[in-house]
Amino acid sequence: MSKNKYPGLSTQERVDLKTGINTPFPIASISKSFCGAVCALMSVDGEFGTKGIDATLSEVLESTKSKYPDRTADIEAYSKMLEERGFLDITISELLTHRSGIEDNDELAPSSCVGQTPLDFFSSYLRSSSRGEYKYSNNGYVLLEEIIAAGGMGSAMLQ
Repeated sequence: MSKNKYPGLSTQERVDLKTGINTPFPIASISKSFCGAVCALMSVDGEFGTKGIDATLSEVLESTKSKYPDRTADIEAYSKMLEERGFLDITISELLTHRSGIEDNDELAPSSCVGQTPLDFFSSYLRSSSRGEYKYSNNGYVLLEEIIAAGGMGSAMLQ
Protein backbone atom coordinates (compact mmCIF):
# COMPACT_ATOMS: atom_id res chain seq x y z
CA MET A 1 0.00 0.00 0.00
CA SER A 2 1.27 3.45 -0.89
CA LYS A 3 1.88 6.02 1.83
CA ASN A 4 -0.29 8.49 -0.08
CA LYS A 5 -3.42 6.34 -0.19
CA TYR A 6 -5.89 6.00 2.64
CA PRO A 7 -8.51 3.46 1.57
CA GLY A 8 -11.55 2.97 3.71
CA LEU A 9 -14.18 4.95 5.52
CA SER A 10 -13.85 7.49 8.29
CA THR A 11 -16.77 6.09 10.30
CA GLN A 12 -19.12 3.15 10.07
CA GLU A 13 -22.05 5.55 10.34
CA ARG A 14 -21.07 7.62 7.29
CA VAL A 15 -20.19 5.31 4.40
CA ASP A 16 -20.22 8.31 2.07
CA LEU A 17 -17.14 9.84 3.74
CA LYS A 18 -13.96 8.64 2.06
CA THR A 19 -10.65 8.97 3.87
CA GLY A 20 -7.76 11.25 3.04
CA ILE A 21 -4.59 12.55 4.62
CA ASN A 22 -6.54 14.94 6.92
CA THR A 23 -9.47 12.66 7.74
CA PRO A 24 -10.24 12.60 11.47
CA PHE A 25 -10.97 9.17 12.88
CA PRO A 26 -13.12 8.63 15.96
CA ILE A 27 -10.89 6.96 18.51
CA ALA A 28 -13.81 5.81 20.63
CA SER A 29 -13.09 4.70 24.16
CA ILE A 30 -9.33 5.31 23.94
CA SER A 31 -10.06 9.01 24.39
CA LYS A 32 -11.80 8.28 27.71
CA SER A 33 -8.44 7.23 29.21
CA PHE A 34 -6.84 10.48 28.11
CA CYS A 35 -9.81 12.50 29.33
CA GLY A 36 -9.71 10.79 32.72
CA ALA A 37 -5.96 11.40 33.04
CA VAL A 38 -6.33 15.07 32.08
CA CYS A 39 -9.18 15.48 34.59
CA ALA A 40 -7.05 13.89 37.33
CA LEU A 41 -4.16 16.25 36.59
CA MET A 42 -6.49 19.24 36.41
CA SER A 43 -8.06 18.29 39.71
CA VAL A 44 -4.65 18.01 41.41
CA ASP A 45 -3.68 21.39 39.91
CA GLY A 46 -6.87 23.01 41.25
CA GLU A 47 -8.34 23.69 37.80
CA PHE A 48 -11.76 22.50 39.00
CA GLY A 49 -11.59 24.54 42.20
CA THR A 50 -11.47 23.25 45.76
CA LYS A 51 -14.02 20.50 45.11
CA GLY A 52 -11.86 18.83 42.47
CA ILE A 53 -13.80 16.31 40.41
CA ASP A 54 -16.83 16.82 42.67
CA ALA A 55 -17.28 20.32 41.22
CA THR A 56 -20.42 20.88 39.15
CA LEU A 57 -20.27 21.88 35.51
CA SER A 58 -21.65 25.26 36.54
CA GLU A 59 -18.81 25.78 39.03
CA VAL A 60 -16.18 24.66 36.55
CA LEU A 61 -17.49 26.90 33.77
CA GLU A 62 -17.77 29.94 36.04
CA SER A 63 -14.26 29.42 37.37
CA THR A 64 -12.97 28.95 33.85
CA LYS A 65 -14.51 32.23 32.68
CA SER A 66 -12.50 34.16 35.25
CA LYS A 67 -9.26 32.32 34.39
CA TYR A 68 -9.69 32.52 30.60
CA PRO A 69 -11.69 35.66 29.77
CA ASP A 70 -10.91 35.32 26.05
CA ARG A 71 -13.02 32.12 26.06
CA THR A 72 -16.11 33.73 27.62
CA ALA A 73 -18.31 33.42 24.52
CA ASP A 74 -17.66 29.67 24.14
CA ILE A 75 -18.10 29.05 27.86
CA GLU A 76 -21.36 31.01 28.00
CA ALA A 77 -22.72 29.08 24.99
CA TYR A 78 -22.08 25.79 26.78
CA SER A 79 -23.51 27.16 30.05
CA LYS A 80 -26.71 28.22 28.31
CA MET A 81 -27.16 24.87 26.57
CA LEU A 82 -26.53 22.95 29.81
CA GLU A 83 -28.87 25.21 31.78
CA GLU A 84 -31.67 24.68 29.25
CA ARG A 85 -31.35 20.91 29.78
CA GLY A 86 -30.91 21.00 33.55
CA PHE A 87 -27.35 19.69 33.41
CA LEU A 88 -25.41 22.48 35.15
CA ASP A 89 -25.41 20.62 38.48
CA ILE A 90 -23.84 17.45 37.03
CA THR A 91 -20.38 16.88 38.49
CA ILE A 92 -17.13 16.01 36.74
CA SER A 93 -17.12 12.80 38.78
CA GLU A 94 -20.58 11.82 37.49
CA LEU A 95 -19.41 12.29 33.90
CA LEU A 96 -16.22 10.31 34.50
CA THR A 97 -18.09 7.39 36.09
CA HIS A 98 -21.02 7.28 33.63
CA ARG A 99 -23.52 8.32 36.33
CA SER A 100 -24.57 11.71 34.95
CA GLY A 101 -27.76 10.44 33.36
CA ILE A 102 -26.66 11.75 29.97
CA GLU A 103 -27.78 9.25 27.36
CA ASP A 104 -26.18 8.29 24.12
CA ASN A 105 -28.26 8.88 21.02
CA ASP A 106 -28.71 5.43 19.52
CA GLU A 107 -28.99 6.78 15.99
CA LEU A 108 -26.23 9.39 15.99
CA ALA A 109 -22.74 9.90 17.29
CA PRO A 110 -21.00 13.28 17.43
CA SER A 111 -18.39 11.97 14.97
CA SER A 112 -21.09 11.30 12.38
CA CYS A 113 -22.50 14.83 12.37
CA VAL A 114 -20.44 16.38 9.62
CA GLY A 115 -20.89 20.14 9.37
CA GLN A 116 -22.05 20.49 12.96
CA THR A 117 -20.02 21.76 15.87
CA PRO A 118 -20.12 19.66 19.04
CA LEU A 119 -22.25 22.41 20.60
CA ASP A 120 -24.73 22.11 17.70
CA PHE A 121 -24.85 18.35 18.24
CA PHE A 122 -25.46 18.67 21.97
CA SER A 123 -28.05 21.39 21.48
CA SER A 124 -30.00 19.06 19.21
CA TYR A 125 -29.52 15.64 20.78
CA LEU A 126 -28.42 15.82 24.42
CA ARG A 127 -30.96 14.15 26.70
CA SER A 128 -30.99 12.60 30.14
CA SER A 129 -32.30 9.53 31.90
CA SER A 130 -31.55 8.09 35.33
CA ARG A 131 -28.97 10.26 37.02
CA GLY A 132 -26.87 8.47 39.63
CA GLU A 133 -27.24 5.08 37.99
CA TYR A 134 -24.47 3.60 35.89
CA LYS A 135 -25.29 4.00 32.21
CA TYR A 136 -22.41 3.92 29.74
CA SER A 137 -22.30 7.29 27.99
CA ASN A 138 -20.07 8.25 25.11
CA ASN A 139 -21.92 11.57 24.91
CA GLY A 140 -21.11 12.32 28.55
CA TYR A 141 -17.41 11.98 27.83
CA VAL A 142 -17.59 13.98 24.62
CA LEU A 143 -19.40 16.70 26.58
CA LEU A 144 -16.69 16.66 29.26
CA GLU A 145 -13.97 16.88 26.61
CA GLU A 146 -15.76 19.79 24.94
CA ILE A 147 -16.21 21.69 28.21
CA ILE A 148 -12.50 21.28 28.93
CA ALA A 149 -11.66 22.45 25.40
CA ALA A 150 -14.14 25.37 25.47
CA GLY A 151 -12.38 26.70 28.51
CA GLY A 152 -8.93 26.15 27.04
CA MET A 153 -8.18 23.92 30.00
CA GLY A 154 -6.11 20.80 29.72
CA SER A 155 -4.39 21.65 26.44
CA ALA A 156 -1.03 22.24 28.12
CA MET A 157 -1.32 18.88 29.86
CA LEU A 158 -1.63 17.06 26.56
CA GLN A 159 1.50 18.62 25.07
